Amino acid sequence: MILSVPSYVVPGTYAENLRFLADKPEVEGVELLFYLWDAEVEDLLDRELAEIRSYSDRFRFTAHLPDRIRPEHRAVLDRIADTARSFVVHPPADLDGIEPFAYLLGHWRDEFGDRFFLENLRTAPFERARGSLPDIPLCVDVGHILAEGGDPSDRIVRLESEGCRIEEFHLHGLAEGRDHGPFGDQAPWLQDLAPRLAGFPGVVEIELFDWEQARSALAAVRKAADAAEPAKESR
Repeated sequence: MILSVPSYVVPGTYAENLRFLADKPEVEGVELLFYLWDAEVEDLLDRELAEIRSYSDRFRFTAHLPDRIRPEHRAVLDRIADTARSFVVHPPADLDGIEPFAYLLGHWRDEFGDRFFLENLRTAPFERARGSLPDIPLCVDVGHILAEGGDPSDRIVRLESEGCRIEEFHLHGLAEGRDHGPFGDQAPWLQDLAPRLAGFPGVVEIELFDWEQARSALAAVRKAADAAEPAKESR
């Protein structure tokens, strides 16, 4: 697995966070966050893009596209397609949004390749989007499953039984009923997932936006996966 964190774990810009993370050996990848895209973010990215690219040998870069992708968000792809290996997208929440979402994503996939991963935000929109894009790779967000009261391991088994390709995981816990909370190596869901994570070749994103929380979670995931490796090999 490639352990990754968001591009915001300390207050600051993309470049400031990358400078902070550069000497943290436990961090192997960084997810560039474009959840919001406006003129201010566009200007910031233009100013810092060269420095972001300078870290390409240090980090495995992925990107989180805006919450609801639109044709104008092609501007993000034009800037980072040569830097980010893959792009996470959210499905639209409304039924009417599925057709234009699938159409736009189909064009982008034709041009930029099979690098767009559909993330489960809430189950119903996710399943509708999967129905329109049956061959799209998935980003399984464990925290979102937990927030809906689901069992991540059960959901993953079901998705794989349906022929889905899981290319990325996002991990975060619940705190006072809200997702994106810290977690430790004894979290039951992490113990269940550990054997799968130990042999997973893709990105495992610790989606916490505070360095101390992310650092602790990185260690927890590594510890749980390392402990699961001997058990997996003995099967």
